Order: sequence, then structure tokens, then C-alpha cells
Amino acid sequence: MKMTKNFKLQEFVPASIYEKYGENSMWFIDDMLPTGAQMVRDELYTQLIKPLGEYVDIRMVINGKDRDESGFRVPSTETGKLLSQHRFGRAIDFQILGKRNDGKWEHIPSLEIQRIIAMPTVWEKLRFIWTTMEGGTLGWTHLDMRYRPASEYSKGPAIVAIPAK
Repeated sequence: MKMTKNFKLQEFVPASIYEKYGENSMWFIDDMLPTGAQMVRDELYTQLIKPLGEYVDIRMVINGKDRDESGFRVPSTETGKLLSQHRFGRAIDFQILGKRNDGKWEHIPSLEIQRIIAMPTVWEKLRFIWTTMEGGTLGWTHLDMRYRPASEYSKGPAIVAIPAK
């Protein structure tokens, strides 16, 4: 089921949930999650395609063949923390792939994506949906919609640093 220009419902819920509930899988995610993901994708497209000229397209990957719990996570999962925003349907972990002029797709480093999202001009557009970004994650970027007082929105994302292992 198509939710936005670039995202289907299946990208926000595990395959087992979609198989069982179909279009009713929407029950498990925040209404703003697909809209927020589309806003991030559109803003990253603008930031990565136009000024750099290195890429002709980008793909934002949430759930896919190797990733099944990057959106909503079922209560019984062993992935992540017990009270993760994923379990409330208010978070996504994603990767960005860039398509070069030669047609080859490559992973764009998550630290570069996190740097772009934290830019004041970008955050100004995203801050009414997203509130928190995990910083320092390698391989993916995490965004969620946890509660923050409205007075803090203009300060940029609350960046939760991930300790090095």
C-alpha cells in the first residue's frame, strides 16, 4: 500500500505484521511516520543531488530484504531497548543509497546524512515532525518523534550519542 510518493506501508512494519494485518498495519505506526520519512527523503535529495552533482538519484531504505525492524518493532522483539520509540511506531532507522551517473548505487555514509539533517536550514523544515536523532551511528541513521517541549524544537534535534563499542 502506497503511503507517500516514495514509501509503501510495508517499509514501516515487519513483514510478519504486514502479512497478518495487510493495510490495517497502519494501526501500528504513528500517522506522521510516512510523511516524516518523505520529508527527510525529499530534503536529502535536495541537499545531495543539486549541490554536489555526484548523484542522479537517492534511495532511502527503511525495511527491506536484510532489514525488517527498522520501523515498527513488535513488543516481543529482542531488537533494541524495551521502551524504544520503534515499539510505539514513532521511529525509523534508515540508510541512504546514492545512484551515480554510471548507474551504480552506493551507500552514503550515515555520519554525512546526520550532518545534513542537523544543519539549521534542514532542521528548520523537519523539526515539526522529528525531535530526536541518534548521533554517531555507523551504517544507519535513527530519527524519532519522542515528546519534547515545543520551546526546544528550534534548537535542533536532540542528538542522542551512541557510545563507541
